[in-house]
Amino acid sequence: MRRSVEPRILLPVVFLVVAFTAGFAHAQPLATPDPPIPSRPAGDGPAVPAAAAYCPDLQRVTMLALTKDRFGPITGKPRDGDFVDTTLWLAGWKDCALYGPRMYTCDSHELGTAEAAERAQATVMQDIGACLGGAWTEDKERSAAAYGILHNAEWPLAMTISTDQVDQRAYVIRLILFLRTSGTRP
Repeated sequence: MRRSVEPRILLPVVFLVVAFTAGFAHAQPLATPDPPIPSRPAGDGPAVPAAAAYCPDLQRVTMLALTKDRFGPITGKPRDGDFVDTTLWLAGWKDCALYGPRMYTCDSHELGTAEAAERAQATVMQDIGACLGGAWTEDKERSAAAYGILHNAEWPLAMTISTDQVDQRAYVIRLILFLRTSGTRP
């Protein structure tokens, strides 16, 4: 004789199993080594990360900026001044941080010359446009050879991609994503 399980017992058990295992779909490993980052040469000096490597991270940061909590879920430990560490770094970039509740910033690895940095900055501008899609456009009136501004036509977000000299022989590409205040131009 076969006994059937009563639905009133089975349903809560199924619910608990589904609820328990669903949490693993969003779980992050505690500590895993970073995979190698595909890169492209940017003239002399170290390579600039390929967009495919950091694109998913940049998309996530962009979406977080639009949420009620903004960068709260990726906020780390305080640094000097108003800077705070972030727990979400763009793959292949360094020194990523938050500045206040509305700004996310990362630096590329060092490049050897200003010319290499300018070439890399132009490449990163194109890569970010391809990564984030058509709503992001360059504000050519306000951009220069070493400084580009990207605006999002749909959301109150903007980004600067600039070169910066960090010492006498090294340059970086600096990415700054910020949430615009109301009334600023898209």
